[in-house]
Amino acid sequence: MSFTKPLNLLYFTLNAANDVRVEGLVLSLEAAGTVIPCLAGGTPIGVAYMTTEDPLYNPNAINHSTQYELGAEIAVVREGVVRVPYHTTGGEAIAIGNYVSMLNANTAGYVRVHVPTALPVVYAAATMVLRLEEVNCIVGRALEVKGAAGKTGVGGMTHLKILLDIKGVDFAS
Repeated sequence: MSFTKPLNLLYFTLNAANDVRVEGLVLSLEAAGTVIPCLAGGTPIGVAYMTTEDPLYNPNAINHSTQYELGAEIAVVREGVVRVPYHTTGGEAIAIGNYVSMLNANTAGYVRVHVPTALPVVYAAATMVLRLEEVNCIVGRALEVKGAAGKTGVGGMTHLKILLDIKGVDFAS
């Protein structure tokens, strides 16, 4: 994985029902000190520093549950330049500077280009909360271009270089 000066590595316990098959997977907090792959619309806490797979066991196995230690800790990057997996739906292009987020993500832990929700004419307290939750879905800014043909599905997965912009949960201070 390509990290440029990860400034902030934290260690969290990985939920026993999950493994991290792809380095760079976006993670969110499930419970105190426990992380899972970030779901669509979730608040990211950081990016997985490495996979939990054991390459000496059987890297081509379909059943990954035997390839990692249940309840193991995983290093999470909170700042810096990282590569994260992304999925697009047909016709999306990612340009340099675009925000990428978990808003309407196709797969847990995989980012897509951030398309903000239309702003209402009249704001209410509930509307403001929804807008703040949407901003918390942002993972970072794209540092490279990905074409409109994009990659769809896990088989077509590839990585996108981004500058992390995690705001939702601040464990660094």
